[in-house]
Amino acid sequence: MGNKLKMTLFVSVLLTIPLAACNKDDAAGRVKSQTAAMPVKETAFEEKSAPPKPAPNLLASAASVTANQNPGEVSKLYDGSTNVGWKTNTAENVSGIVNVDFGSEKSFDKYSLMNLVGAASFNVQYSSDGNQWTDLPAEASAATNNIKLFDEVKARYVKLTVHGTASKMPVALGEFSLEMIKDIEAEKKNIERILDPEKYKLLDLQYSLRNDIVLLAGSSRALVNGRIVTIDPTNVSVKPVTKNGSTFVPVRFIAEALGANVGWNESTGVVEIKTAKKQTTLKLNEKTIVENGKSSKMDASVQIIEGTVMVPLKAVSVTFGKQIYTEKRGLIMIGDQVENRYDEAKDAEKITDVTNMIVLERPTPKKIMADFTANNPAMVHPRLFKTKDELEKILALKDTDKFYAESLKGVMGGANAKLTADIPLDGNPQFYRNITQMTAAYVFTKDERYANRLWDILEKKANQIAWGKESLELSYTAKAFAVAYDWMYDYWSDEQKQILSTAIREKCLKLYLDAYNGRPSSLANGVTGENNINTTGNSAAMMGALAIYETDPAFAADVIAHALRKVEKSIVQVQPEGAWGEGPYYWYYTVNSAIQFMSVLDSALGTNYGFSDMPGMSQTGYFIIYSNGPKGKFNFHDGTEDKSFTTYAELLWLAHKNKDAALGGMRKRVIMQTGGGTFEDLIWYDPEYADVNVNLPPDRVFARTESGGFNSAWNDPNSMYLGFKGGHNTETHGDLNIGTFVLDAGGERWVSQLGLDDYNLPGYWSYGPGGKRYKYYRKRAEGNNTLIVNPGPGEDMNPNAFAKIERFESSKGTAFSIIDTTQAYKGVSGSKRGFMMTCDRSRAIIQDEVHLNNNGEMWWFAHTKAKITISNDGRSAILKMNGKRMAVYLSGGKGLTFMQMPAAPLPTSPNPEMQNKNEGFVKLAIHGQAQKDYEFAVSFALLNNGEQSGGKNDTFVPLKEWIIK
Repeated sequence: MGNKLKMTLFVSVLLTIPLAACNKDDAAGRVKSQTAAMPVKETAFEEKSAPPKPAPNLLASAASVTANQNPGEVSKLYDGSTNVGWKTNTAENVSGIVNVDFGSEKSFDKYSLMNLVGAASFNVQYSSDGNQWTDLPAEASAATNNIKLFDEVKARYVKLTVHGTASKMPVALGEFSLEMIKDIEAEKKNIERILDPEKYKLLDLQYSLRNDIVLLAGSSRALVNGRIVTIDPTNVSVKPVTKNGSTFVPVRFIAEALGANVGWNESTGVVEIKTAKKQTTLKLNEKTIVENGKSSKMDASVQIIEGTVMVPLKAVSVTFGKQIYTEKRGLIMIGDQVENRYDEAKDAEKITDVTNMIVLERPTPKKIMADFTANNPAMVHPRLFKTKDELEKILALKDTDKFYAESLKGVMGGANAKLTADIPLDGNPQFYRNITQMTAAYVFTKDERYANRLWDILEKKANQIAWGKESLELSYTAKAFAVAYDWMYDYWSDEQKQILSTAIREKCLKLYLDAYNGRPSSLANGVTGENNINTTGNSAAMMGALAIYETDPAFAADVIAHALRKVEKSIVQVQPEGAWGEGPYYWYYTVNSAIQFMSVLDSALGTNYGFSDMPGMSQTGYFIIYSNGPKGKFNFHDGTEDKSFTTYAELLWLAHKNKDAALGGMRKRVIMQTGGGTFEDLIWYDPEYADVNVNLPPDRVFARTESGGFNSAWNDPNSMYLGFKGGHNTETHGDLNIGTFVLDAGGERWVSQLGLDDYNLPGYWSYGPGGKRYKYYRKRAEGNNTLIVNPGPGEDMNPNAFAKIERFESSKGTAFSIIDTTQAYKGVSGSKRGFMMTCDRSRAIIQDEVHLNNNGEMWWFAHTKAKITISNDGRSAILKMNGKRMAVYLSGGKGLTFMQMPAAPLPTSPNPEMQNKNEGFVKLAIHGQAQKDYEFAVSFALLNNGEQSGGKNDTFVPLKEWIIK
């Protein structure tokens, strides 16, 4: 549910119950806007009108409806529409025909063929006698949705012919209808609603907010009575902000939107708000609000932020008698009936839609063309990432800035290696890196060896018939071509420019435009999905279109407008707090591409149309930081442990965009310690926002993935790191891994995620209940570091489960988080897993409390590369790795003991021959049988030289009693 407006109480909490026996004690209104008018209206919603009732499908009254393709299927649905489909067992083109006989003449002026897939084209014909046939209008090729209106036709017979593709898949599947409409104009609006449901969903949503004011922390736009407005058209820096737990809004904007008069006395710092029944006075830097002479306190004082008088939300509630709704991503609603407007769990999609409506501008092609002209009237290159003037400024940094010099050294080293090396033409991230390295090398040195080698590669790639076999190959190829074309525009000859721009247009952009218009090719199908492939493809579309913009501005703007709408489906998933559902491994591909398109939009158009203001975007860099330990990534889902921060130049762009020196400092520190550097380091580095001395809080958790990371120290290769997650099992690339964790300490990874398996395994991409993916060990719960109940040959965890962090607390010496894992298991009345770092951050605890409905079996697993030695009583163990030792203790759990097992399926589990054998890994396990309640904790403590144990074993403390010291 939304948060009701309330005072914020700040308290310090001290630990009163010890959680572990440790060796050491634990120590936790714009000021000058008196005459400002109401903001200028930008977008008005359309007044709603009920769509016309659908006419009956005439097929429901047909004498016969048959299909002639063998085998063929024709079925009448409950509403009278007809579902038709054909299958073929050959690799030849096939056609399917549906014959309709009404028995007598019928009149109709509309046909529709919806959800048509796997078809090359179709046509609809009519006849009065069954001999002479006349064509009705049809698309040249088969799009997904086809609706046509035409002059009234009278016929007894109708024939639908669908021409299939060379495929072994069903070649056609659709819902076919014939109708008599009469009111053509009304039906046109109805068709638009069908063919563009997203537009009408948003219009309906705007209409539902027609009596409210809706703002978003961090956005300069708002909804007032259903209309999009700019809070202060003269100062787009004016935005609601959250500081120290309090939310501040611009007082003049709110007051005038509600019809009140506002007065501001700059000399006294007094704000006066007058309505018909009330006079309210507030004073700068004070928490007192005076309403008709009666004083009360607010949770924070009135402040000036970005030159604007800002007041806490309570001032709005008190002054205007309005209800307030707030939500964790920063959504603020003010109105008469908004307090319980949305349930954050059930209405998550609506909340996201409202948020996006405010923050994203969604420009038309015409607006994009106007922005390009205003920002770059002479159409100067370069325009991707940096303008010509900006590029000249950063060129000077190589002689004055050590980070920049080190980054350039890394780029030049890569480029030099490419001068003689064989460069594969596969369109993958490495191809993009190769091209950008050589492009930068030429731009920084003007050495034509790099340009000549670059052209040799680009010309060969341009002459390929197609840019790869799947969408990611197309995307990375297009990005590489865009950068090379744009940054070296003044070097290329006219003939070379023609070759490059034609290749970008014909082999990339046209394919994407077809996909946007419902005719996807295998190379471009990813741009309409919801995962990292969407972001990568749409980023490539925008980069390519902006690079060759002057060759056809209208075409380029059309591509960009479509790409901006489609990329929403993917990138909105960083909401609310910056986590990426596919996991840290795919965070890189997604966020790298997102930042690429925002960066090129900023440089070429002067705006990224609100994407950088999207909730979670400014925080997404922290998701990857806290998903990395000293030994690498917390690689939950498909992913590997490697990379750490060595490829995360995206932190530099986020640091600059959000004036966040800590983010930039994390990246800068890595490069200064390890060397290297990328093209992105060169273009996104801002010395002002890269402070290596800024330390972050040791702990953080993130919504959506319900994951977190606890750290004993930053920048110490021997520090302890505990990464953990709950979240969704349903994510793309997701596994049955609720409750899994990794543990680093002493320069080793003691508990490891196995991560991805071979992507070509049969059924690897089959998700959900019954999904073949969950036959593979690494994708099952038993192949992760979690707990399973009553195992068998099926899924060992609910594939549709979601586990939410219900508590998180952090202090100097201790941090903990508790996740409700109940949905993960069948036959349980409740289940929780707790994660703690304690004893001055020298000990990690994993605690489970699982309550079965009946006596049952339980397994607990932790995968490791260490050698395991288990004590005689089975209640402790020593892990040994590279001369280092980790003590492990079991507390609680009557009758439970440790055991060592191979990293392999249980005897009751599937064991496909082709899956990874997990060589080098074993697992520490706990097995319980015939119990109804399992409550136990496993603690890890690194042993110093000579230590025989990690201190006294922990006393089991129930999760409900966990508190911070």
